Amino acid sequence: MMNKNKLDDSQLISQKSIDHFIDKHQLPEDFETLIFKYYIPLISWVNQRVNTYSPYIFGINGPIGSGKSTLADFIKSSMHSYLNGEVVVLSLDDFYLTIDESQSTVILGPNGSGKTTLLKLLNRELYIVESEGSSIKIFDKERWNVQELRSNLGVVSPHLQNNYSDSAVGFHVALSGFYSSDGIWRHQKFDTEKLERANEVMELLSISGLKDREYSSMSTGEQRKFLLARSLVNDPAVLVFDEPTSGLDISACFQYLEIMRELMSMGKKVILVTHHVHEIPPEISRVILLKGGRVVMDGNKDEILTNANLTNLFDWPIKVIKENGYYQAMPG
Repeated sequence: MMNKNKLDDSQLISQKSIDHFIDKHQLPEDFETLIFKYYIPLISWVNQRVNTYSPYIFGINGPIGSGKSTLADFIKSSMHSYLNGEVVVLSLDDFYLTIDESQSTVILGPNGSGKTTLLKLLNRELYIVESEGSSIKIFDKERWNVQELRSNLGVVSPHLQNNYSDSAVGFHVALSGFYSSDGIWRHQKFDTEKLERANEVMELLSISGLKDREYSSMSTGEQRKFLLARSLVNDPAVLVFDEPTSGLDISACFQYLEIMRELMSMGKKVILVTHHVHEIPPEISRVILLKGGRVVMDGNKDEILTNANLTNLFDWPIKVIKENGYYQAMPG
């Protein structure tokens, strides 16, 4: 959540907004007492702690039926409307998701649906507030050494592109994957086996000729390939692609999708997290639709990627076209 203004408690929520919230959720009239007693003080507490430059993350814990979703919706609407806050709610109470590592899967959803939050939970950049009966298991384990987890779960995200220094070269980016770092440092050790593995992966991706070039001077497509090399050096059990073709031109986009397909043909399992239907390779058959922090549909691609389902997902009329195993979303 990014807060741009600080407001006094008296300015936080109008009576009209409270009435609208109660009507929307079909709550009893005396629920207003709870809003003034608990909800507004909580919003005030959050308001005093968020700042313009960094996200503020907190969890709501409680049993099923305790009102977590109602409170989360109140926080979201209040922060967005009155504090100019950008809020994403990931409701893990209603979030039941099992991904078989033997099957490649797409997680599709609009901006703000919780895709990035889910990735950070999987990659242990965020930790949930757990309640009784809740758990997050990755490869059947709840507890992981973070570096070991990230070696097994190869996350490839364009958000990493700007994290490397201007002096970093392509080879450094590939090597940094061994330590899940944003560069290489003096305390890190790279033996012959690691160096050979990095060279092997760069050869596989046809980027060996760029290994000594400054990363900052490369094209977006070239940078994206080195981020993929960064994940592949560990030979991860699963590759997780986060919006893989974001910012790429048509040629680079198609080239990158072909690389994904080649990796899958070699036996690599993929989790693709995206809001672009055209990024879904023909080889992936399972699609999960994510909206408002909840799984709204989960099933076979041909049954899920329909006009009606995508129109409901993105709140806009959409027509789906299928050609050569790929899907395209057009205005409906």
